[in-house]
Amino acid sequence: MEEIKRARNFTAFDKNLLTDIVTDYLHIIDNKKTDATNVKMKQDTWEEVAGKFNASSQSGKRTAKQLHALYNCMKKKARKNIADDKLQIKKLELEEKKKEAEHAEQMRKIELEIKSIEYKKLSQLN
Repeated sequence: MEEIKRARNFTAFDKNLLTDIVTDYLHIIDNKKTDATNVKMKQDTWEEVAGKFNASSQSGKRTAKQLHALYNCMKKKARKNIADDKLQIKKLELEEKKKEAEHAEQMRKIELEIKSIEYKKLSQLN
């Protein structure tokens, strides 16, 4: 059985290069249609992307399949980061609302204490 040699990891340059190349083909690559014509067009596009990528890559030759897998992984990671950012924003908003509620409660207690002191002074005067 033939042993498959592991390729080098993609560098940041490679990822940016792939992103730059793919940008010109998003209308094809991210097309949701899966009929035979579109599938063939996507395969041909990935082969073209691989050709352009390999002409400028610093980490060696990559197949269209490897680049497609990297692209899907990068998209998944981007979606996860967006979801994590939204969650973090919600948490911060909740913390801010909680602090505002605590502050309002403290202000209410202070106002009640002031009114209580004023009432005691008035009752002592009478």
